[in-house]
Amino acid sequence: MNTFIFGYGSLINMPTNTELLNPNSRNFYPVIVKNIKRDLNVCGLNKTYFGVEDSKYSEEKTNGILFKVSDEELKKLEIREEYYFLGEINLDRIIFYDIKTQFYDYNSRENTKVLCFYSKPEHIDNSCKQEISKKYIYKCLRGCLNIGIDFTIDFIQMTHGLDKKMK
Repeated sequence: MNTFIFGYGSLINMPTNTELLNPNSRNFYPVIVKNIKRDLNVCGLNKTYFGVEDSKYSEEKTNGILFKVSDEELKKLEIREEYYFLGEINLDRIIFYDIKTQFYDYNSRENTKVLCFYSKPEHIDNSCKQEISKKYIYKCLRGCLNIGIDFTIDFIQMTHGLDKKMK
C-alpha cells in the first residue's frame, strides 16, 4: 500500500518537515481537495494552528500537497501533530493542479491511500484567544510561495476567516 499525506498547513513547507527522510528532495504534488474546510481555529497549548474538517458543501475546498510517507515517518508525524487525528480522504475528492503529476490511475487506486490530519474536536475553537504565531503563518506561506503565486493566492482564499484573524 502506498500511503500519502495531505498537507494543508505547515506540512506544505517540505524542507521544515524534519520527521521525513530527505524532505528537501522529496516529491510532492500540489492538489485541491473537495468538500473540506480549512480554518485557523485549532487551539494548541500556546498557539493557534490551521485545521480542517469535512464539509457537506460541494463548493468548499482546500489546497495543499500530497507526499508519500513510510510507516516510520507516519508515526513521527502523528507525534508531531498532537492536536489532530488521522482520517482517510477518498481519491475522488482530489484534483491535481497539474494532471500530468497524478500518480495513480483507475487500476492502481486500490494500492493508494491518502490520509489527512483532521482537527480533533476538543481543540477546535473559533473564538480561540491564543496567539497566532507570525512565524507559523510565515512557515506556511513560505511553503506555498515555493510552489507558486497562484497556489499561495488559493491558500489565502481557501482559508476561512484568515483575513479577520490576522488583524
